[in-house]
Amino acid sequence: MKRYFLLVAIRLLVPPLFYLAIPDVGAVGYAQTDAKPDLLVTNLTITPQQIAPGDTVTLSYEIVNMSDRVLPHAGIERYYLSRDSNLDASDRAFANSPYHGQSIPPVGRLAVTQQVIVPTWVLPRGMPDCYQLLVLADADNGIDEKSETNNVSSDFLCVLTRSDLVIRDLSVTPSRAKRGEALTLRYRIVNEGDTLAWTSGIERYYLSSDTLLDDGDSAFANSVYHGQPLPVGGSLDVVQTALVPQWASPGDQILLAQADATNLNLEANQRNNVGAAALYIGEFKPDLVIRDLSVTPTRAKRGDTLTLRYRIVNEGDTLAWTSGIERY
Repeated sequence: MKRYFLLVAIRLLVPPLFYLAIPDVGAVGYAQTDAKPDLLVTNLTITPQQIAPGDTVTLSYEIVNMSDRVLPHAGIERYYLSRDSNLDASDRAFANSPYHGQSIPPVGRLAVTQQVIVPTWVLPRGMPDCYQLLVLADADNGIDEKSETNNVSSDFLCVLTRSDLVIRDLSVTPSRAKRGEALTLRYRIVNEGDTLAWTSGIERYYLSSDTLLDDGDSAFANSVYHGQPLPVGGSLDVVQTALVPQWASPGDQILLAQADATNLNLEANQRNNVGAAALYIGEFKPDLVIRDLSVTPTRAKRGDTLTLRYRIVNEGDTLAWTSGIERY
């Protein structure tokens, strides 16, 4: 008797599957081995998140290769400002990343840190606003992806215009004073920025050897607090008294008045807050000295007449009412 074998062929109707686990992306699922590449942008952060037009921000994010094959390159990212987290035709691009030519392994990541300048067209003058900054992966569509609709990540960015407080027309009375004497300071605080200054804050007064405020200058008094807001182009006239400090060095000094000394306002320029005025600090006493004394003749006997020539000089800082007499 002959023996026969029955052969049964089973056709696999479903392509093989493998499991993808993407740490930190927030999704775990399955992908087919013949899937196209799919780029995601994840872990986007923006530093700082409150800025003014023209400022620089740092973007940090990762591009993830959501496929089982090596991605030869990641192309470029494009950056947009938007009113929401969805990229559409109304969103305006303002910068690109450099081209990423390096390959990304399967389920691999490319870390990107990029500095960009927030454009000056971002908002009308004087109108602070918050936006979504969008990062678009593969912005030039150089990669044939499984999905082109999931390439965007976003984070918020608040763009602020800034006030700019400056000191104008500073004067000091008297301009010659001694230690402990009261000074009267008059000046105008002007907001030369693009938006309202919520407060003028306080001014701080320094003595300096020049008109530049630096770490070598010593503060000696503050103004009162000015709580009222200062609109764009607005000004506040200030009259303030302060005492010349006892530690002040005698001689010519520069009195500096610094606006918004405690930095209560986000300003366009923190280096132009200082006004300057000349001030002389002295003891205000005469100081009589003998200069250029000569005697003729230089050799004499008892009873001879001597002729003395010299100058009396007042080297003090105030008038000597009389020179008095000299004693020989």
